[in-house]
Amino acid sequence: IVHCPFPLTHNLSLPPSLQVKGNSKLQKLCASKLENGGDVCIGNNNNQPFLDADLSELVDGSIPTSGSPCYTDSNPAPTVCGAGGTTGLFSTDGCPSNACS
Repeated sequence: IVHCPFPLTHNLSLPPSLQVKGNSKLQKLCASKLENGGDVCIGNNNNQPFLDADLSELVDGSIPTSGSPCYTDSNPAPTVCGAGGTTGLFSTDGCPSNACS
């Protein structure tokens, strides 16, 4: 289980980032208070098949759209609970999440 927010990268030349990929055994990611993820890459169904994540406040940041194992609309991460609407990076499809319990 991973509890966030954890220290993000703070460097004048590097933007903050939240990278969760390539760890197929990770089952829970609790980041229910994280609002700005910077460059966000959450593994998709194939890359993080057992991930249950609570990113319900994540409304600011960007997701790479090509050349990576990151979630995209065509490569979903249905177990991620996001803020939804027009502001959230992830939909509410994975809500409620059990990641923080």
